[in-house]
Amino acid sequence: MRPALLALLLLAALALARCAVVDAPVKVKGGHCMAGYLPPGASAIVKDGTLWPHEGGTVYVWADMPVETHTYLTGKRYLGSALAIETGRYETVWVRNPNSAGVVYYACWPAPRAPAGLAAYGAGLTAPPVASGLEAREVRGAITLRRFDAYSVNERYRGFSAQLNAEAVVETDRGLQVYGLQNMILFWKSERGGERYEIADNVWNDTSYPSRLRAGLLKGNGAVRTSRDGEDYYAMIAEVGELRYPFSATLYIRVGLDAEGHPWFAFGYDAGNGVAWYDNVTLLVRARGVKIAVWPPREGAPARWPHSVELVVGGICCGDLAVFYDLDMDIRLEYWNGTAYAPPPFLYSFGALTAEEAEGASVTYLGGGSARLSAGPFRPAMLHSSLLPVRIDDWNGTARACAAEGSALEYEPRDVYLGNGTRLAVSRVLVNGTPAGRRAAVIVRGPTAISVERARQYLVRLVMPNGTASEAWVDAGAAYAVRLPDPWVLPNRTRLAGLLVNGTARREFRVDRPLALLAGYAERQYLIRLVLPNGTLREWWAPEGSRVAVALPDPWDLPNGTRLARLLVNGTELRELRASGPMALVAGYAEVYYRVVVEAPVNRTELWAPRGAVLRFPDVIDLGNGTRLLQPGVRELRVEGPAELRVQYARRQYYVRVRGVIEWEGWADAGAAVRLNATAAGGVLYEPAEALVVRGPGEYRPLFLAVYRTAARDALGVPNPLALARLCNATARAGADGSIEVSAYTRSPCEPRIEAAPVSPYTAAALSAPALALAARALRRRGR
Repeated sequence: MRPALLALLLLAALALARCAVVDAPVKVKGGHCMAGYLPPGASAIVKDGTLWPHEGGTVYVWADMPVETHTYLTGKRYLGSALAIETGRYETVWVRNPNSAGVVYYACWPAPRAPAGLAAYGAGLTAPPVASGLEAREVRGAITLRRFDAYSVNERYRGFSAQLNAEAVVETDRGLQVYGLQNMILFWKSERGGERYEIADNVWNDTSYPSRLRAGLLKGNGAVRTSRDGEDYYAMIAEVGELRYPFSATLYIRVGLDAEGHPWFAFGYDAGNGVAWYDNVTLLVRARGVKIAVWPPREGAPARWPHSVELVVGGICCGDLAVFYDLDMDIRLEYWNGTAYAPPPFLYSFGALTAEEAEGASVTYLGGGSARLSAGPFRPAMLHSSLLPVRIDDWNGTARACAAEGSALEYEPRDVYLGNGTRLAVSRVLVNGTPAGRRAAVIVRGPTAISVERARQYLVRLVMPNGTASEAWVDAGAAYAVRLPDPWVLPNRTRLAGLLVNGTARREFRVDRPLALLAGYAERQYLIRLVLPNGTLREWWAPEGSRVAVALPDPWDLPNGTRLARLLVNGTELRELRASGPMALVAGYAEVYYRVVVEAPVNRTELWAPRGAVLRFPDVIDLGNGTRLLQPGVRELRVEGPAELRVQYARRQYYVRVRGVIEWEGWADAGAAVRLNATAAGGVLYEPAEALVVRGPGEYRPLFLAVYRTAARDALGVPNPLALARLCNATARAGADGSIEVSAYTRSPCEPRIEAAPVSPYTAAALSAPALALAARALRRRGR
């Protein structure tokens, strides 16, 4: 859990209290990247040896300020702010740093191995870079693990570690001491299928190399041990538990001084039941203060390890490499800023405070100090920078500062007055090369460069004919045109024409110095305003003393259908005047006619009608052919203006004659259904068999159902079942009781007829019965 000698990720910073812009080129190229730092005044990186003992790569060296940097490589001299050096053996590789701040270098190798997660360093690799540290009493890292499959190569375990690492700076009378603090969760997979976790902490002495700790100087729940590399460190195991998904926990590191002035380092975790502070390590030395520090490079600061905070994953322990085959894990890194937990201003995907490395772990930033770790290619990079560089270039030089991401930035430059009618005026403001008018107002979302373009201008003073003066600033060398109106309209309906400048017709002047100009006019004119009879206004300018004539047609047919007759000007017949001042004329006509168009069902009429006339329309129009129209939509029109009127009638009627069974004639509405009543005539009942719909004038013979009902009897009143009844084209026979009903459809009256023998069969039978009885009796006598 202790770092091998990784290089430091620290950017040189300007001496600003909170944030500095590092004006230098910065690039991070793929693979495993490490960074180092040359303090002010240092000159050598490596002498007579290997630049770094790795399999190859490139070292990038640059200065933190845009000044000449002298870099020497095997006797050759390079000038510039950046230099790339292939790793290998060299006689001498060194950099002379003349600046007040440090120089940053990077080494990148193709092997994708590094502690992966979230790391906060005191610099952001923006363009240009920015540097800003933070100091806190407490940091925390939240972890949510949903699944994993990893193998720790050296330890030969299926598992990995998640580490919250921080650097604590202890201020003593003898100087600063630096201690590496690690709060860890180790995740294990058993070959038999079980899964568990282990919570532990470490303390390392980073003041010198190798780490040296005296057991009597540390007091806590753990003990001082010696690593495989011969370094002393403090360690303690807090808890071992069964792993259940999803597993969520928050690791805490807090520092402070006890009542006797001894610094202490507290380690805690929260697995859902509140924070359990499982270890408090007290350093038995006197100190004036202790803090967790994330510092950019600066003179006098311990520089063995980066002053950073990180929440990363790697091998189980002891410089181990964890190879990830599957991973689903969310992490969040925060520090206590005095009032709330907040993410650090700069976040990277790789750490530098631990020797354990990860391979196959991909980091995706989610925002708010959170990231998602999954199985995939590792890409070392800066994930987030909440502090961004701002550069302002103006006439008096360049100013550099930083702004928080999402903050509002406003810059409104002012014109600079040099006296004697000369100034440097703001032409435009550019934000990142894009024009933004005369004022920059942006929300900072990335590195921001504001530049102000100015122009030298001279004052031009113009005295106008009314004695007033106007002033304008004009770019040096530009042409100034006198843009007074020609003619110039005065408030009293008078205007001046024929502009003269300094007594000449010249209108344009080249401005190479301040100018004084006097304007005048050659002619005075008056406004003639004529109000026409239709209410429109006609205006023109007449030279002083000229003739003014009003020439309007009489009569005058206007386009809107109005005719005016008998022209009058200001109520008189005077038509010509002399222009001695502004004039207001009103033209009118004594008589007014309006064009009226009436479109009626029978004709279309156009006429000029005097204003106030009344046109009336008949209530009934007989169109002939038995058709007439009733109820006009408009009964009369009073002519008060031009009009086009379409007169429509609400009802159309036809003259109808009904013949046949019923006789009737008269007017009926078009489309109306005429109701027919049942009637009886000659013993026949007639029921209407169809509706009579009026579809036009003429004769209608509606269809009726004729029904005749009777009983057939002979002279003696006996029913005659042999009777036959006829009605129109229908025939019906009598029933046994002599009753008969016959019906037929007809459009004309029908006369019923009865056909029957004079004697009913019933009567005949009754008369023949006595005779048969006498005959039977006679036959019986003969038989005797």
